[in-house]
Parts: sequence; C-alpha cells; structure tokens
Amino acid sequence: MTKPKPTKPRTYRNEFHAPVHTLIQAGTVEYHQAPNPVHDFAKARLMIGRIPGLAANRQDRESDRHLAETLGADEAAVRCQIVSGLGGVGKTQTAAAYARAAWDSGGTDLLVWVRAAERASIVAAYANAAVQVCGADPTDSVRAAQEFLSWLDRPDAPRWLIVLDDLDDPEHLAGLWPPDAPRGRTVVTTRRRDAALEAQGRQRIDLGLFTEDEARAFLARRLGAHSHAHDGADELIEALGRLPIALAQAAAYILDQPGTSCRSYLVKLDEQALHSLRPEHLPDEYPLAVGACWAMSIYAANSQQPKQGAIKVLNFLSLLDPAGVPAEFFTTEAALFALGARYPFPWRKQKPMERDAALALLARLHKLSLIEYDGRTVRTHALVQRFARDRLPEMAIRSFTWVSAEALAEIWPYSRLTPEAFASLRDNISHLGGFDLDAMFKDGMHLVLVYLGEGFEELGRLAEAENYYQHLREECESRFGPDNRQTLMMRHNLHRIEALRGEAEQAVAALEAVLDDHVRVLGPDDPETLRTRDSLAFARGMAGEPVRAMSDLETLLTDAVRVFGADDSRTLEVSANRAYWAGAIGDIEEQREALEALLPDQLSVLGPDAPQTLATRLALIKIRGDAGDPSGAVADLRELHADMARIFESDHPYTMGILIDITSFEGVVDGAEAAIASLRPLLLEIERVLGPQHAEAVRAREHLEWWEADRAEAEAEAEEPVAE
Repeated sequence: MTKPKPTKPRTYRNEFHAPVHTLIQAGTVEYHQAPNPVHDFAKARLMIGRIPGLAANRQDRESDRHLAETLGADEAAVRCQIVSGLGGVGKTQTAAAYARAAWDSGGTDLLVWVRAAERASIVAAYANAAVQVCGADPTDSVRAAQEFLSWLDRPDAPRWLIVLDDLDDPEHLAGLWPPDAPRGRTVVTTRRRDAALEAQGRQRIDLGLFTEDEARAFLARRLGAHSHAHDGADELIEALGRLPIALAQAAAYILDQPGTSCRSYLVKLDEQALHSLRPEHLPDEYPLAVGACWAMSIYAANSQQPKQGAIKVLNFLSLLDPAGVPAEFFTTEAALFALGARYPFPWRKQKPMERDAALALLARLHKLSLIEYDGRTVRTHALVQRFARDRLPEMAIRSFTWVSAEALAEIWPYSRLTPEAFASLRDNISHLGGFDLDAMFKDGMHLVLVYLGEGFEELGRLAEAENYYQHLREECESRFGPDNRQTLMMRHNLHRIEALRGEAEQAVAALEAVLDDHVRVLGPDDPETLRTRDSLAFARGMAGEPVRAMSDLETLLTDAVRVFGADDSRTLEVSANRAYWAGAIGDIEEQREALEALLPDQLSVLGPDAPQTLATRLALIKIRGDAGDPSGAVADLRELHADMARIFESDHPYTMGILIDITSFEGVVDGAEAAIASLRPLLLEIERVLGPQHAEAVRAREHLEWWEADRAEAEAEAEEPVAE
C-alpha cells in the first residue's frame, strides 16, 4: 500500500499595527509586535519624570553655586554629587534648582528625575527610560534598567542628567549607580551619610541650614519686609533654628491667618505642639509637614537592633543642650541602663546596653542626619529636639530628666574641670532644669546642681557662684524648709563665697548664724557643721583676725582627726588651711614645716595630680623663692607648670595662674623690665581666656601694677641729682 504523500502545513503570518481585541485563527500563529519607537535626540531633548517646582520666593544659596561648580563641564568635575542633610534643609530644592537651570539653559539633552525612596521605584524609572531611549523590552524591567545604564555609558550618548531624589538606603542603588561617563552628571539627595556613598567618582555635599542672611531675606521676600506679618522675624528665625522647611511652613501659616505675625506665631509655638502649627496646605509642593520628614528617619533608625534604642537617644537629646552633649554621656551607667531597658521603670533592675551598642546608636543617627556626631560631641537641631519632646508624656520627661542628671553627675570632671567642659555641662544642666525643674529636686536636690556651683568657684567666677547659690538656697527653702540639710548647705556656700569676694565682715556674721543652725539641726560633729567651721575661720581671717582664724583651725583640726581620721581628705584640707594662716600671721617657718609634713600625706591619700597636692607644692616653692632663691623657684615653678598643663590643660586657671608667679620671680632675677614684658601679654591672654573679672586676671593686673610702680620708682631715683 502506498503511503500518502505528506502535505506541507499551511502557515499564516500576520502583522498587527493596531490594538488587537478578539482573534481566533487555526493553525500556527506567529505574533509580531512593532518595536517601540526610540526617541530621536537629533530632533528634540527628552525629560522623563518631573522636576519639582521651586519654592515661592526661593533665593540662591551657596549650595546652589557649589553644586554647579563641582558638576562643571571641565575634566576635573566630580560627575556624581551626593547632597546630604537633615530632613527639611532643602536638598530636593537644591537639586531641583540645578536640574531646572541645566534644562532651561539647554545644557542637557536627557534629564531623568527619579524618586529613589525604594529600589523598585529606581528600577521602574530606569526601565521606563530604557523603553524610550533604547527600545528595551518593557516586560523585563530589571534587564531594561541595566540596558539603560549601559546605554548611558556609550561614547555617543547624548548629554544626560540623572537626579535620584530622597535615597532612603545606599543598598537601594547597589548595581544601579549611573556610570561615571564624560557626557553625564548625577545628583543624589539623601538624609544618609554612609561612607559607602562616597566611592570613586562620587562626592558628598553636606547641606546645612539657612545662614542668618538667607533666612532674613527669605522671610522679607515671603512676608514683605515692612509688613505686620514680618514683625518679630529675627526672633522666629532664632526659634526655628534657620531650618528652611520650618520657615517656609511658618510663613505659609502666617499668610493663611490674616493678622498673624512672626511674633504671634512664636507665642502659639510656645503653647502648642510643633505639628499643630502647619498650614492647611503645605507650601512649595513639599509632601511632608515639618517633623514628619524626621519621623521616617527615626523609624528607620529605631527598626534596627537594638530596637527602640534610637528613640531613647533622641528623648535624652530633646532635654539637653542642642549645641552639644558630651558623647561620654551615653556611655555612663545611668544612660546605659536606660537605653537597655525594655520597660520604663525601674531601669536599674534591667540589663544595661553595651557601651559599643550605645556608640553604634549615635553613629546610626548621624548617618541618618538626625544628629551631628564627631566622636566627642553630639549635636542636634532644636526642632528635632522639639519634635521628640512633644511626643513624650509628662512622666517620661520627668524620668529622662532625672536619669540625664545622673549621667551628667557621672561625667563631671572633678579634677580636670576646664572652662570649655564646664560651659558644656552648665548649658546641659540649664536646659535640663528648664524642662522639668521638679525632677531635679526629686527626693532632694540632685547632686549635679551642687557640682555646678562648685564649678563656678573652681574657675574663679565668684559673682556667678554667689548668685547661683542664692538661687539654690531660695529653691531649697521653698521646697524643703529652712532647716533642711540642703537648705543649710546652700546658706553656708552662699556666705562662704561672700568671704572669698571680700565681704568678710558680713560673711562672718552670716556664717556664725549658719553654724548655730547647723549645730542645732545636724549636730556638732556632722561633716557639714565642721565644714562651716572651716569657712567661718577663713572669713574671720579675711576680716582681719588671722590669729583667731589660726586658733579656730587648730581646734577644728583636732575635731576633724577625731571625726574623720588623720588621713581623710577633709582633715588634710583643714591642715592646709591652718598652714596658710600660719604664713599670713608671719610665721613662715611654721608654715613651711606644716606644709612639708602635709605633702607626703596628700601624695599618699589624694595623689600627685590632686589640686590640693599641687597647691601645697606651689606654696612651698613660693616660700623657697621668697626666702632668697628666686632662680630655684623659677625652675621649680616651670616644672609645676608642666604638670598643671598635663593635668588641667594650658588654659585652665590653675595653669595660667602659675605663669604669673613665674614672671614675678623672673622679675626678681632679671629686673622689673623683664617682669613687665612678660606680664603684659600674659594679662591679655588671661583676660581673653578667663575674662577680665576672673581672680587670676585681677592678680595679674596687681602684679603688673606693682612692677610698673617698682620701675617708675627706680627711674625716679636714677634721675635725682647726686648731692655734692
């Protein structure tokens, strides 16, 4: 049987150039879609995405000029710029101003604006561009995105600009960075400051706040420089910390509320939460109100391990000085227990956070631009503080205030207090008390408040110390009553400072009354009672009764040995004071013997670097110099000065004060002219560092005047005619 001849299958080829709805066809069907049309750059430029509108009354900023210069057309240009900064400083506006100028000037042929908050949106934007410029397959967005990046790197590619706005995570751009090509430029805006952003061919620009001039110019143009609405503009600028978004939204709110001014807005800001003063419609196409832009960063920081740690750091910072918190604050025992606690109370019964984990939290918040952290100091914007503080309930504010006081007390530099460290701690304590003073007096006045007063004393700022102790006395008396231990302590401190400031007779009468109350309330052997006796003896000596002071201190020394022991630091302090008054009444030999006997005990008990030990060394050196060995005194003083500079730094009052003694003994050796030549610049430096009213500045002036008088007297004697 013959096999049938196979028939050739019939095929049909259909090409569709219009939308196909219903299609039924037998046999083999081949479907061919016409390729996507590719944009012809020879005929027109192309913008993909939309450049955000520029803010109303926007003015050029230094960042605009810097961005344009660094992206310049020459070969040295860094072709990828990362604009980084706190939410609300104007990163998007800076990028938009650059992109708009590049487009309007004809300086770019292809501009792609990409919302870069998520990796998927970046890939989608690249794929969309790839379809239009190189005919990529739209069904495979990942492949299309890679085709687009390769196309950008072609030597015949048109001039292009890619703006990746609001990059949330550097990982989102892994494998998606535009190429470093001569005909291309890239701008990325982000809150992040990760080191991974700054690879070869990329540079970061840290965008800051408005300058004062920029902020003033913005409000003047937005509100009208001479309008009622502009009244109080400088105060508003200061309160909002020159943050562009905050000023823009404040201006919009003021304009939307007829009769409102910058000053009346500030009144509302003091009374209401920050988020409640937003305008009905946000200005300048900004998608988020002030504060909400930080909430996203806080959420990102808080979602990583240890969770909730970042918000606790911000809670602490919300109550402290925005200009700077010592980084060691966050590694204190008090702070670590609070950061590691799962529940708010009681913190110390839970596991503390590890020190390295706390420092990692600071680094994380810095990378997200919520804080500035350089390894030593933590700074944050006042409005970020306000945003965090507005979210804290009253009990939480009280709790964080008390723990912050505990942490500040832990880092107080007892033996190495410098003017800079004191200023930082003072400002942080002041901010802390300003938000919840009651918390600072919970179960009695917090010890850190006492440290602050002692700091004023140690740095020689006696007038400030007196005012401060007067304030604490009134606060303690109103809270705890006149016979409370801390009230009595502040009374004692106040009148002791009066004696130090030269109001000795007044101080004697006041300290006698304080001593009677100490004995009555606390008893004769209480440490505060004995300390008051020491201060009273000093005041009597300053009031012209040095013999009485010497006698009082001898009796006190006996009691101190009995109550504290011979090797206690408080007993050694009484011994040093007794030696001082022995010298004051002219018994230099007894003073020398007493100090020589005291020094070994101080070295053993207090250590060589203790201020009391150094003071005894200084007194012995001066006795030696006054006894006829000024050259030896100069050598010993220079050695002591080196120790002081090592312990306290060169601009500490103790260190600078010794220089006065050195120049005076050098004057004994080399003459008045040498002393004057050294003392004049030294006085200027002391006044610059410590202030003209500081005790060491006063002493330097007195020494200078003495040597100038000595020189004048010598010149007068030289001019007198010799009798024949």
